[in-house]
Amino acid sequence: MQESGYKHPHFYDEVYKTLRTKDISFYVRRMQKAKRVCEIGCGTGRITIPAAQAGAKIHAIDPSEKMLNHLRVKAKMHMQDGRITTELASFHDFEENGFDLIVSPFRAFQHLNSIEAQIDSLSNVKKNLLPGGKFIFDVFAPSYFKLAHPLHDDIDVVFIHPISQNRVERYANVHPDYAAQILHIHFVYVELDKEGYPISTHDEYHTMRWFHRFEIEHLLLRCGFKIDAIWGDFESGIAYDYHSGEMIIIAH
Repeated sequence: MQESGYKHPHFYDEVYKTLRTKDISFYVRRMQKAKRVCEIGCGTGRITIPAAQAGAKIHAIDPSEKMLNHLRVKAKMHMQDGRITTELASFHDFEENGFDLIVSPFRAFQHLNSIEAQIDSLSNVKKNLLPGGKFIFDVFAPSYFKLAHPLHDDIDVVFIHPISQNRVERYANVHPDYAAQILHIHFVYVELDKEGYPISTHDEYHTMRWFHRFEIEHLLLRCGFKIDAIWGDFESGIAYDYHSGEMIIIAH
């Protein structure tokens, strides 16, 4: 199992409760209609918790024990621990099966850098779906402009530390490997005291493989999937195009 780069679950919650919201209702609506759901890359439960509150029964998997522990605490706090089971695993090695829906929100699939990892993972997803079951996931749609102008020491988000109540600034450094289609991402979280002086820093390192549409289609077809739709956003259901920013893939 590939080790997760996500080391700070409290920071994750604070960052993405504002940066990433439009996908929540999209996934929750589909999860609450399914009999048995697996969520791959559940993280701290950004989607898991509201889906359980809407009535879904979810097997939540993630390769980070820190993120899973944070999810378990939140599930108890929201009285949803009876609807959520957890497993320390990733795409290619989770062992539960018999799902009529498997979801992988917020670009988790893009942490699979090699073709071998992608094929092994999609094959395992297919194996653990019931006949006719759906696999829904999303990746970002690559922008040539953004790839040519990556972030360098840019503050991409500011939030309040959930414990100390200090200001925290996140600096993003992104280095694209154009030949490998991989982004090397370094986040630096800088906590400031009340006078604005830095008192602590925390680093996170991630890699993300970017995909073009027909790569995704070929990978899915090679692993036995049929593609139902590729959407360009989470709200209107419009078809993907270059300017969409998102690729939301629905397959069976």
